[in-house]
Amino acid sequence: MEKYETVVKCYQRKKSRQYLITLKGKHGFKGNDPVVVLHEDAFKDLKDIGFSRENQIKDLELQLKDQARDHEKELFLKDGRINQLENDREDLKSKNLQLEEDLKDSRDEIRENRLRILELEKLELEDYQGLYNKLRNKHDHLQERFNKSLKETNNLQKVITDLSNRGFMDYLTGRQPESFKKLQAPEVTPENEEKS
Repeated sequence: MEKYETVVKCYQRKKSRQYLITLKGKHGFKGNDPVVVLHEDAFKDLKDIGFSRENQIKDLELQLKDQARDHEKELFLKDGRINQLENDREDLKSKNLQLEEDLKDSRDEIRENRLRILELEKLELEDYQGLYNKLRNKHDHLQERFNKSLKETNNLQKVITDLSNRGFMDYLTGRQPESFKKLQAPEVTPENEEKS
């Protein structure tokens, strides 16, 4: 916006007054160009409004840059969290595979022990009674291991299912399924509960 300064001159013409604004020098106006004339105070007010708007725009641009920086930082943190959760999921999958292998081995071992037990039950001699009892104890121990392995496999399968079924908002808020939290919490045995 260009500004030209001059003085308003007033002439008395019979019963009325006539005002004249004269521009000297290079001003760039041509004949019959429309112009707007403002009082100097109004021009200063308009100029102040322009500066105020420029400052507001600069402030808004700074706020936008800050928000963009915060958003980038938040995305970086969430990407890290997602990577960590994916690593945890992979660890749980490998644990699950190991437990399934242990379960298969336990089942095979139990099957073999059952066959031995059946063979020993057929024997009626007292000499084999001690061996029978020993194998029976081993069977019970393996059965207990099998039950524990099966229970742990089922729990891990539930955790994997719960982690896989989480929604997008759960990922963003970092909300974990209850089964995953229970998996991370230390297991309380009935003996420990009695002490506390």
